[in-house]
Amino acid sequence: MRICVADKGYRELPNTDMAADEVLLIADHDGCHFEIQEGHGEGFYVWRFVGDSDRSTHDYLQDDIPMAKRCAFHQFGVPEDAWRVPASQNDSRLGRVHHKERTEAVRKRSWLQRLFGHGTGR
Repeated sequence: MRICVADKGYRELPNTDMAADEVLLIADHDGCHFEIQEGHGEGFYVWRFVGDSDRSTHDYLQDDIPMAKRCAFHQFGVPEDAWRVPASQNDSRLGRVHHKERTEAVRKRSWLQRLFGHGTGR
């Protein structure tokens, strides 16, 4: 997948087979953190987080990435040149939340397996 990043032209995303829940672009502006995420074929979400919180305060569904950037600019003043590709999904709030949820699910599954002996060869 190719995306346009400010005046830098088009860039290939590091992983062209990325899952739909991965964050494509992030930005920080005016004490808030913003993320653009592909929405399972329905468009692109603009997420807003205040401060260091992992809970979003706003999400807007847009048709494409340029519209998502314009939405962030018109709603919150996020300039075009503030957007960047995250170095890893750990750079995104949504990535951290998804990682926490997956880790918790693995812990629960492991605990249940130990409790009931499933998958332990008993």
